[in-house]
Amino acid sequence: RPALAVLFKSCIRNGSRGDYASDGNNRSNDNGNDPSSLRADAGEVLELAYRLALASAFLSDTSPMQPSLQDLDDLDGFASAYVPSKKVGACAALSKSLLDYATKREQEMQSRVPPPYAAKGELDLDPYTGKAVATPQISERSSSTNAHGDGTNLVALALFLEWAEQTAPCLSACLSTFLHRVWFPSTPYPPSRTPFVYPHLAGQPSAFFDSSASPLLFSLACTSPSLGGSWHRLYTSDSDGLSFNRLFSCLLGYGGPTLLIVREAEGGGVFGAFTSTAWKESKDFYGNSDCFLFQVSPSVGVYRPRGRGSHFMYCNSVSRSRGYDGLAHGIGFGGTDALPRLFIAETFDGCVASSADLTFEPGPLLPPAKEGGGSRKYFSICDLEVWGVGGDDAVASGLDARKAQRAILDANIQKARKVDKAQFLDDFKSGLIESKAFQHRTEARGRHDFEADDKDGGGYKLPADKRGSVVNPSRTVPGTGL
Repeated sequence: RPALAVLFKSCIRNGSRGDYASDGNNRSNDNGNDPSSLRADAGEVLELAYRLALASAFLSDTSPMQPSLQDLDDLDGFASAYVPSKKVGACAALSKSLLDYATKREQEMQSRVPPPYAAKGELDLDPYTGKAVATPQISERSSSTNAHGDGTNLVALALFLEWAEQTAPCLSACLSTFLHRVWFPSTPYPPSRTPFVYPHLAGQPSAFFDSSASPLLFSLACTSPSLGGSWHRLYTSDSDGLSFNRLFSCLLGYGGPTLLIVREAEGGGVFGAFTSTAWKESKDFYGNSDCFLFQVSPSVGVYRPRGRGSHFMYCNSVSRSRGYDGLAHGIGFGGTDALPRLFIAETFDGCVASSADLTFEPGPLLPPAKEGGGSRKYFSICDLEVWGVGGDDAVASGLDARKAQRAILDANIQKARKVDKAQFLDDFKSGLIESKAFQHRTEARGRHDFEADDKDGGGYKLPADKRGSVVNPSRTVPGTGL
Protein backbone atom coordinates (compact mmCIF):
# COMPACT_ATOMS: atom_id res chain seq x y z
CA ARG A 1 0.00 0.00 0.00
CA PRO A 2 2.76 2.57 0.65
CA ALA A 3 4.14 1.99 -2.86
CA LEU A 4 0.72 2.59 -4.40
CA ALA A 5 0.23 5.66 -2.20
CA VAL A 6 3.52 7.15 -3.42
CA LEU A 7 2.59 6.56 -7.06
CA PHE A 8 -0.87 8.00 -6.45
CA LYS A 9 0.54 11.15 -4.80
CA SER A 10 2.98 11.64 -7.69
CA CYS A 11 0.17 11.08 -10.18
CA ILE A 12 -2.23 13.67 -8.75
CA ARG A 13 0.27 16.41 -8.01
CA ASN A 14 -0.38 19.58 -9.97
CA GLY A 15 2.71 20.42 -11.97
CA SER A 16 5.75 20.97 -9.79
CA ARG A 17 6.53 19.64 -6.36
CA GLY A 18 5.94 23.10 -4.87
CA ASP A 19 2.35 23.18 -6.13
CA TYR A 20 1.67 19.89 -4.45
CA ALA A 21 3.37 20.89 -1.23
CA SER A 22 1.45 24.14 -0.97
CA ASP A 23 -1.88 22.36 -1.25
CA GLY A 24 -3.21 22.10 2.29
CA ASN A 25 -6.21 19.96 1.39
CA ASN A 26 -6.35 16.19 1.09
CA ARG A 27 -2.72 15.79 2.08
CA SER A 28 -2.81 12.87 4.46
CA ASN A 29 -1.76 9.28 4.03
CA ASP A 30 -3.65 6.24 5.19
CA ASN A 31 -2.70 6.90 8.81
CA GLY A 32 -3.85 10.50 8.70
CA ASN A 33 -0.34 11.86 8.90
CA ASP A 34 1.28 14.55 6.82
CA PRO A 35 2.58 13.19 3.48
CA SER A 36 6.07 14.28 4.47
CA SER A 37 6.08 11.18 6.66
CA LEU A 38 4.97 8.90 3.82
CA ARG A 39 7.72 6.46 2.85
CA ALA A 40 7.83 3.37 0.67
CA ASP A 41 10.31 0.76 -0.46
CA ALA A 42 12.08 2.07 -3.56
CA GLY A 43 12.11 -1.31 -5.28
CA GLU A 44 8.41 -1.87 -4.65
CA VAL A 45 7.43 1.54 -6.04
CA LEU A 46 9.40 1.06 -9.24
CA GLU A 47 8.35 -2.58 -9.72
CA LEU A 48 4.73 -1.49 -9.34
CA ALA A 49 5.17 1.27 -11.90
CA TYR A 50 6.82 -1.20 -14.28
CA ARG A 51 3.96 -3.67 -13.96
CA LEU A 52 1.37 -0.94 -14.47
CA ALA A 53 3.18 0.22 -17.62
CA LEU A 54 3.17 -3.33 -19.01
CA ALA A 55 -0.50 -3.77 -18.17
CA SER A 56 -1.34 -0.50 -19.90
CA ALA A 57 0.51 -1.65 -23.00
CA PHE A 58 -1.33 -4.97 -22.83
CA LEU A 59 -4.70 -3.21 -22.70
CA SER A 60 -3.91 -0.74 -25.47
CA ASP A 61 -5.59 -1.41 -28.80
CA THR A 62 -2.44 -0.52 -30.72
CA SER A 63 -0.02 -2.44 -28.50
CA PRO A 64 1.92 -5.44 -29.84
CA MET A 65 1.13 -7.09 -26.50
CA GLN A 66 -2.61 -7.00 -27.23
CA PRO A 67 -3.74 -10.67 -27.28
CA SER A 68 -6.02 -12.33 -29.75
CA LEU A 69 -9.60 -13.19 -28.72
CA GLN A 70 -8.75 -16.80 -27.92
CA ASP A 71 -5.95 -15.66 -25.60
CA LEU A 72 -7.98 -13.22 -23.54
CA ASP A 73 -8.65 -15.82 -20.86
CA ASP A 74 -4.97 -16.66 -20.43
CA LEU A 75 -3.99 -13.72 -18.23
CA ASP A 76 -1.77 -16.00 -16.19
CA GLY A 77 0.25 -16.61 -19.34
CA PHE A 78 0.62 -12.89 -19.84
CA ALA A 79 1.74 -12.40 -16.26
CA SER A 80 4.41 -15.09 -16.48
CA ALA A 81 5.61 -13.89 -19.88
CA TYR A 82 5.71 -10.15 -19.34
CA VAL A 83 5.94 -9.54 -15.59
CA PRO A 84 9.17 -10.83 -14.05
CA SER A 85 9.48 -11.94 -10.45
CA LYS A 86 10.52 -9.35 -7.89
CA LYS A 87 13.51 -11.55 -7.12
CA VAL A 88 14.87 -10.83 -10.58
CA GLY A 89 15.23 -7.14 -9.76
CA ALA A 90 13.83 -5.91 -13.07
CA CYS A 91 14.14 -2.30 -11.98
CA ALA A 92 17.43 -2.66 -10.11
CA ALA A 93 19.10 0.17 -12.04
CA LEU A 94 16.22 2.57 -11.36
CA SER A 95 16.15 1.53 -7.70
CA LYS A 96 19.87 2.13 -7.34
CA SER A 97 19.52 5.57 -8.91
CA LEU A 98 16.67 6.53 -6.56
CA LEU A 99 18.41 5.23 -3.43
CA ASP A 100 21.70 6.93 -4.31
CA TYR A 101 19.87 10.21 -4.87
CA ALA A 102 17.96 9.88 -1.59
CA THR A 103 21.11 9.09 0.37
CA LYS A 104 22.93 12.05 -1.13
CA ARG A 105 20.08 14.46 -0.36
CA GLU A 106 19.76 13.18 3.20
CA GLN A 107 23.49 13.68 3.72
CA GLU A 108 23.17 17.23 2.44
CA MET A 109 20.27 17.78 4.82
CA GLN A 110 22.21 16.47 7.81
CA SER A 111 25.29 18.53 7.01
CA ARG A 112 23.28 21.74 6.64
CA VAL A 113 24.19 24.17 9.39
CA PRO A 114 21.04 25.24 11.28
CA PRO A 115 20.33 28.94 11.74
CA PRO A 116 21.14 30.61 15.10
CA TYR A 117 17.52 30.59 16.20
CA ALA A 118 17.20 26.80 15.75
CA ALA A 119 18.02 26.17 19.40
CA LYS A 120 15.04 28.33 20.38
CA GLY A 121 12.68 26.13 18.40
CA GLU A 122 11.78 28.87 15.93
CA LEU A 123 10.63 28.18 12.39
CA ASP A 124 12.80 27.25 9.42
CA LEU A 125 12.03 26.40 5.78
CA ASP A 126 11.69 22.76 4.85
CA PRO A 127 14.06 22.17 1.86
CA TYR A 128 11.61 19.78 0.17
CA THR A 129 8.25 21.50 0.64
CA GLY A 130 9.23 25.14 1.13
CA LYS A 131 6.95 25.34 4.18
CA ALA A 132 7.87 26.88 7.53
CA VAL A 133 8.55 24.12 10.02
CA ALA A 134 10.08 23.87 13.47
CA THR A 135 13.80 23.21 13.12
CA PRO A 136 14.89 20.18 15.15
CA GLN A 137 18.07 20.09 17.14
CA ILE A 138 21.14 18.68 15.40
CA SER A 139 21.00 15.61 17.59
CA GLU A 140 17.45 14.96 16.40
CA ARG A 141 18.33 15.05 12.70
CA SER A 142 18.37 11.55 11.31
CA SER A 143 18.19 10.02 7.87
CA SER A 144 14.67 9.08 6.96
CA THR A 145 16.01 7.24 3.96
CA ASN A 146 19.14 5.18 4.22
CA ALA A 147 19.46 2.38 1.72
CA HIS A 148 23.09 1.67 2.45
CA GLY A 149 23.38 2.30 6.17
CA ASP A 150 20.70 0.42 8.08
CA GLY A 151 19.67 -2.01 5.36
CA THR A 152 16.28 -0.43 4.59
CA ASN A 153 15.20 0.85 1.17
CA LEU A 154 12.57 3.31 2.35
CA VAL A 155 12.30 6.57 0.40
CA ALA A 156 10.38 9.64 1.48
CA LEU A 157 7.68 10.94 -0.84
CA ALA A 158 9.35 14.34 -1.25
CA LEU A 159 12.65 12.73 -2.26
CA PHE A 160 10.87 10.42 -4.70
CA LEU A 161 9.18 13.41 -6.34
CA GLU A 162 12.49 15.25 -6.63
CA TRP A 163 14.23 12.29 -8.20
CA ALA A 164 11.39 11.48 -10.58
CA GLU A 165 11.21 15.07 -11.80
CA GLN A 166 14.89 15.06 -12.72
CA THR A 167 15.51 11.49 -13.85
CA ALA A 168 12.18 9.84 -14.74
CA PRO A 169 9.56 12.53 -15.46
CA CYS A 170 7.26 10.06 -17.25
CA LEU A 171 7.14 7.60 -14.34
CA SER A 172 4.20 9.26 -12.61
CA ALA A 173 2.00 8.69 -15.68
CA CYS A 174 2.12 4.89 -15.32
CA LEU A 175 -0.75 4.77 -12.83
CA SER A 176 -3.00 7.31 -14.54
CA THR A 177 -2.49 5.64 -17.93
CA PHE A 178 -3.40 2.24 -16.50
CA LEU A 179 -6.56 3.57 -14.82
CA HIS A 180 -7.61 5.28 -18.04
CA ARG A 181 -7.14 2.03 -20.01
CA VAL A 182 -9.30 0.16 -17.47
CA TRP A 183 -12.09 2.68 -16.90
CA PHE A 184 -12.25 4.48 -20.26
CA PRO A 185 -10.85 2.04 -22.85
CA SER A 186 -12.64 3.66 -25.79
CA THR A 187 -12.03 7.28 -24.78
CA PRO A 188 -8.95 9.18 -25.99
CA TYR A 189 -6.47 10.16 -23.35
CA PRO A 190 -6.99 13.76 -22.13
CA PRO A 191 -4.89 16.16 -24.22
CA SER A 192 -3.88 18.06 -21.09
CA ARG A 193 -1.95 15.04 -19.80
CA THR A 194 0.77 12.90 -21.33
CA PRO A 195 0.22 9.12 -21.20
CA PHE A 196 2.94 6.61 -20.59
CA VAL A 197 3.54 4.78 -23.88
CA TYR A 198 5.68 1.66 -23.77
CA PRO A 199 8.28 1.42 -26.57
CA HIS A 200 7.38 -0.91 -29.43
CA LEU A 201 10.22 -2.69 -31.28
CA ALA A 202 7.95 -4.47 -33.79
CA GLY A 203 9.87 -7.71 -33.44
CA GLN A 204 13.22 -6.23 -34.42
CA PRO A 205 16.09 -8.09 -32.70
CA SER A 206 18.39 -6.17 -30.41
CA ALA A 207 21.57 -6.78 -28.46
CA PHE A 208 20.14 -4.72 -25.56
CA PHE A 209 16.45 -5.63 -25.34
CA ASP A 210 15.78 -9.35 -24.93
CA SER A 211 11.99 -8.97 -25.24
CA SER A 212 9.27 -6.44 -25.93
CA ALA A 213 8.80 -6.14 -22.16
CA SER A 214 12.46 -5.47 -21.38
CA PRO A 215 12.93 -3.43 -18.17
CA LEU A 216 15.60 -1.48 -20.04
CA LEU A 217 12.90 -0.22 -22.40
CA PHE A 218 10.86 0.85 -19.38
CA SER A 219 13.81 2.75 -17.91
CA LEU A 220 14.37 4.62 -21.17
CA ALA A 221 10.67 5.38 -21.65
CA CYS A 222 10.59 6.98 -18.19
CA THR A 223 13.20 9.57 -19.20
CA SER A 224 11.31 11.28 -22.03
CA PRO A 225 7.94 11.11 -23.84
CA SER A 226 9.91 11.04 -27.10
CA LEU A 227 11.07 7.50 -26.31
CA GLY A 228 7.58 6.01 -26.23
CA GLY A 229 5.79 4.34 -29.13
CA SER A 230 7.29 2.73 -32.22
CA TRP A 231 11.03 2.37 -32.66
CA HIS A 232 12.92 1.51 -35.83
CA ARG A 233 16.38 0.01 -35.74
CA LEU A 234 18.75 1.96 -37.97
CA TYR A 235 22.01 0.25 -37.04
CA THR A 236 23.24 -2.60 -34.85
CA SER A 237 26.78 -3.86 -34.51
CA ASP A 238 25.40 -7.40 -34.15
CA SER A 239 24.41 -7.72 -37.81
CA ASP A 240 25.89 -4.63 -39.45
CA GLY A 241 29.32 -5.14 -37.90
CA LEU A 242 31.37 -2.59 -36.02
CA SER A 243 31.80 -0.41 -39.12
CA PHE A 244 31.79 3.38 -39.02
CA ASN A 245 30.92 3.59 -42.73
CA ARG A 246 27.73 1.62 -42.16
CA LEU A 247 26.92 3.59 -39.01
CA PHE A 248 27.51 6.83 -40.90
CA SER A 249 25.36 5.70 -43.82
CA CYS A 250 22.48 4.75 -41.51
CA LEU A 251 22.55 8.08 -39.65
CA LEU A 252 22.90 10.56 -42.52
CA GLY A 253 19.63 11.50 -44.13
CA TYR A 254 17.36 10.11 -41.42
CA GLY A 255 15.06 12.98 -40.54
CA GLY A 256 13.69 11.96 -37.14
CA PRO A 257 14.85 11.76 -33.51
CA THR A 258 17.40 9.06 -32.77
CA LEU A 259 18.63 7.12 -29.76
CA LEU A 260 22.25 5.94 -29.65
CA ILE A 261 22.94 3.24 -27.07
CA VAL A 262 26.29 1.64 -26.18
CA ARG A 263 27.42 -1.26 -24.02
CA GLU A 264 31.06 -0.93 -23.00
CA ALA A 265 33.30 -3.95 -22.70
CA GLU A 266 35.10 -3.52 -19.37
CA GLY A 267 32.31 -2.99 -16.86
CA GLY A 268 29.25 -3.83 -18.97
CA GLY A 269 27.80 -0.36 -18.48
CA VAL A 270 25.00 0.78 -20.80
CA PHE A 271 24.73 4.45 -21.75
CA GLY A 272 24.12 6.69 -24.73
CA ALA A 273 22.41 9.80 -26.03
CA PHE A 274 19.11 11.01 -27.46
CA THR A 275 18.71 13.81 -29.97
CA SER A 276 15.75 15.15 -31.92
CA THR A 277 18.01 16.81 -34.50
CA ALA A 278 18.72 15.06 -37.80
CA TRP A 279 22.34 14.04 -38.30
CA LYS A 280 24.52 15.83 -40.83
CA GLU A 281 28.22 15.96 -41.62
CA SER A 282 29.92 19.07 -40.25
CA LYS A 283 33.19 20.24 -38.77
CA ASP A 284 31.24 22.22 -36.15
CA PHE A 285 28.87 21.29 -33.33
CA TYR A 286 25.16 21.73 -34.06
CA GLY A 287 21.73 20.69 -32.75
CA ASN A 288 19.35 22.10 -30.14
CA SER A 289 18.49 21.60 -26.49
CA ASP A 290 16.04 18.77 -27.21
CA CYS A 291 18.66 16.14 -26.41
CA PHE A 292 20.27 14.50 -23.39
CA LEU A 293 22.87 11.98 -22.31
CA PHE A 294 21.95 8.99 -20.16
CA GLN A 295 23.18 5.98 -18.25
CA VAL A 296 20.82 3.03 -17.73
CA SER A 297 23.12 0.38 -16.24
CA PRO A 298 24.30 -0.25 -13.56
CA SER A 299 22.38 2.86 -12.46
CA VAL A 300 20.10 5.35 -14.18
CA GLY A 301 21.16 8.92 -14.76
CA VAL A 302 19.88 11.57 -17.17
CA TYR A 303 22.01 14.60 -18.02
CA ARG A 304 20.12 17.31 -19.86
CA PRO A 305 21.42 20.58 -21.36
CA ARG A 306 21.98 23.19 -18.66
CA GLY A 307 21.61 26.29 -20.81
CA ARG A 308 25.26 27.30 -21.01
CA GLY A 309 27.09 25.67 -23.92
CA SER A 310 25.67 24.83 -27.33
CA HIS A 311 27.92 21.91 -28.25
CA PHE A 312 25.04 19.46 -28.51
CA MET A 313 26.17 17.00 -31.20
CA TYR A 314 29.05 16.46 -33.60
CA CYS A 315 29.53 14.37 -36.74
CA ASN A 316 32.75 14.63 -38.75
CA SER A 317 34.29 11.91 -40.92
CA VAL A 318 37.71 11.66 -42.51
CA SER A 319 36.15 11.60 -45.99
CA ARG A 320 34.76 15.11 -45.56
CA SER A 321 38.21 16.75 -45.42
CA ARG A 322 40.41 13.73 -46.25
CA GLY A 323 41.83 14.06 -42.77
CA TYR A 324 43.44 17.48 -43.32
CA ASP A 325 41.18 19.53 -41.03
CA GLY A 326 43.06 18.60 -37.85
CA LEU A 327 39.78 17.83 -36.04
CA ALA A 328 38.45 14.74 -34.32
CA HIS A 329 36.77 12.28 -36.66
CA GLY A 330 33.70 10.47 -35.38
CA ILE A 331 30.39 11.28 -33.70
CA GLY A 332 29.92 12.82 -30.28
CA PHE A 333 27.96 14.91 -27.81
CA GLY A 334 29.06 17.80 -25.60
CA GLY A 335 32.50 19.09 -24.71
CA THR A 336 34.80 20.14 -27.55
CA ASP A 337 36.41 18.31 -30.43
CA ALA A 338 39.58 18.10 -28.32
CA LEU A 339 37.87 17.26 -24.98
CA PRO A 340 34.51 15.62 -25.78
CA ARG A 341 31.92 14.48 -23.24
CA LEU A 342 30.79 11.45 -25.25
CA PHE A 343 32.71 10.55 -28.40
CA ILE A 344 32.84 7.49 -30.65
CA ALA A 345 35.92 7.67 -32.83
CA GLU A 346 35.79 6.69 -36.49
CA THR A 347 38.35 3.98 -35.78
CA PHE A 348 36.44 2.87 -32.63
CA ASP A 349 39.68 3.27 -30.67
CA GLY A 350 40.03 5.64 -27.73
CA CYS A 351 36.29 6.29 -27.34
CA VAL A 352 35.50 8.81 -24.58
CA ALA A 353 32.70 9.08 -21.99
CA SER A 354 33.61 11.70 -19.41
CA SER A 355 31.52 12.97 -16.50
CA ALA A 356 31.36 16.73 -17.10
CA ASP A 357 31.30 19.45 -19.75
CA LEU A 358 29.79 22.89 -20.23
CA THR A 359 26.75 21.80 -22.27
CA PHE A 360 25.21 18.92 -20.30
CA GLU A 361 24.63 18.36 -16.60
CA PRO A 362 27.47 16.57 -14.81
CA GLY A 363 27.26 12.89 -13.99
CA PRO A 364 28.92 9.55 -14.80
CA LEU A 365 28.26 7.66 -18.01
CA LEU A 366 30.62 4.77 -17.24
CA PRO A 367 30.52 2.52 -14.16
CA PRO A 368 33.44 2.82 -11.73
CA ALA A 369 36.66 0.98 -12.42
CA LYS A 370 36.77 -2.58 -11.10
CA GLU A 371 40.08 -1.95 -9.39
CA GLY A 372 40.02 0.93 -6.94
CA GLY A 373 36.51 2.07 -7.84
CA GLY A 374 37.76 5.28 -9.44
CA SER A 375 36.07 7.12 -12.27
CA ARG A 376 36.78 6.17 -15.87
CA LYS A 377 36.96 8.14 -19.09
CA TYR A 378 37.84 5.76 -21.94
CA PHE A 379 35.95 2.67 -23.06
CA SER A 380 35.86 -0.05 -25.68
CA ILE A 381 32.62 -0.84 -27.47
CA CYS A 382 30.98 -4.22 -26.94
CA ASP A 383 27.61 -3.45 -28.57
CA LEU A 384 26.34 -0.38 -30.39
CA GLU A 385 22.89 0.38 -31.75
CA VAL A 386 21.03 3.37 -33.16
CA TRP A 387 17.23 3.51 -33.16
CA GLY A 388 14.81 5.89 -34.78
CA VAL A 389 12.31 6.81 -32.04
CA GLY A 390 9.35 9.09 -31.41
CA GLY A 391 6.38 6.97 -32.52
CA ASP A 392 4.88 5.95 -35.85
CA ASP A 393 4.69 9.40 -37.42
CA ALA A 394 8.21 10.45 -36.43
CA VAL A 395 9.73 7.17 -37.63
CA ALA A 396 7.83 7.25 -40.93
CA SER A 397 8.85 10.87 -41.54
CA GLY A 398 12.49 10.08 -40.75
CA LEU A 399 12.58 7.10 -43.10
CA ASP A 400 10.93 9.11 -45.89
CA ALA A 401 13.58 11.82 -45.51
CA ARG A 402 16.37 9.26 -45.71
CA LYS A 403 14.79 7.62 -48.75
CA ALA A 404 14.53 11.00 -50.50
CA GLN A 405 18.17 11.84 -49.79
CA ARG A 406 19.35 8.47 -51.02
CA ALA A 407 17.33 8.95 -54.23
CA ILE A 408 19.12 12.27 -54.79
CA LEU A 409 22.52 10.67 -54.22
CA ASP A 410 21.70 7.83 -56.64
CA ALA A 411 20.57 10.33 -59.28
CA ASN A 412 23.81 12.26 -58.93
CA ILE A 413 25.81 9.06 -59.29
CA GLN A 414 23.91 8.07 -62.42
CA LYS A 415 24.41 11.55 -63.86
CA ALA A 416 28.13 11.37 -63.24
CA ARG A 417 28.27 8.03 -65.06
CA LYS A 418 26.83 9.49 -68.28
CA VAL A 419 29.60 10.41 -70.76
CA ASP A 420 29.63 13.09 -73.45
CA LYS A 421 31.01 10.99 -76.33
CA ALA A 422 32.28 13.93 -78.37
CA GLN A 423 34.05 15.43 -75.36
CA PHE A 424 35.43 12.01 -74.46
CA LEU A 425 36.89 11.56 -77.97
CA ASP A 426 38.50 15.01 -77.87
CA ASP A 427 40.05 14.24 -74.49
CA PHE A 428 41.16 10.90 -75.83
CA LYS A 429 42.90 12.42 -78.84
CA SER A 430 44.49 15.25 -76.89
CA GLY A 431 46.09 12.79 -74.50
CA LEU A 432 44.12 13.97 -71.49
CA ILE A 433 42.95 10.37 -71.25
CA GLU A 434 46.04 8.22 -71.40
CA SER A 435 46.08 5.66 -74.25
CA LYS A 436 48.48 4.08 -76.80
CA ALA A 437 46.07 4.49 -79.70
CA PHE A 438 47.64 7.85 -80.67
CA GLN A 439 51.09 7.19 -79.29
CA HIS A 440 52.65 7.42 -82.83
CA ARG A 441 51.67 11.08 -83.03
CA THR A 442 53.52 11.87 -79.86
CA GLU A 443 56.58 10.02 -81.12
CA ALA A 444 56.50 11.81 -84.49
CA ARG A 445 56.23 15.21 -82.88
CA GLY A 446 59.39 14.55 -80.99
CA ARG A 447 61.56 13.62 -84.03
CA HIS A 448 63.91 16.27 -85.38
CA ASP A 449 63.61 15.11 -89.02
CA PHE A 450 59.81 15.56 -89.15
CA GLU A 451 57.98 18.81 -89.47
CA ALA A 452 54.29 19.66 -89.46
CA ASP A 453 52.45 19.97 -92.76
CA ASP A 454 49.99 22.82 -92.29
CA LYS A 455 48.77 22.71 -95.91
CA ASP A 456 47.89 19.08 -96.67
CA GLY A 457 45.46 17.98 -93.98
CA GLY A 458 47.65 18.64 -90.99
CA GLY A 459 49.93 15.60 -91.49
CA TYR A 460 53.69 15.39 -91.20
CA LYS A 461 56.36 15.72 -93.89
CA LEU A 462 60.05 15.23 -94.32
CA PRO A 463 62.21 18.01 -95.75
CA ALA A 464 62.84 17.66 -99.52
CA ASP A 465 66.62 17.58 -99.10
CA LYS A 466 66.33 14.46 -96.95
CA ARG A 467 63.76 12.43 -98.83
CA GLY A 468 63.15 14.22 -102.09
CA SER A 469 59.42 13.99 -101.68
CA VAL A 470 56.80 14.97 -99.18
CA VAL A 471 55.17 12.29 -97.17
CA ASN A 472 51.63 11.81 -98.41
CA PRO A 473 49.31 12.26 -95.46
CA SER A 474 46.93 9.74 -96.98
CA ARG A 475 49.61 7.07 -96.94
CA THR A 476 50.95 5.92 -93.62
CA VAL A 477 54.32 4.56 -92.70
CA PRO A 478 53.90 1.02 -91.43
CA GLY A 479 53.99 0.85 -87.66
CA THR A 480 53.64 4.61 -87.19
CA GLY A 481 50.40 5.54 -88.84
CA LEU A 482 52.30 8.25 -90.86
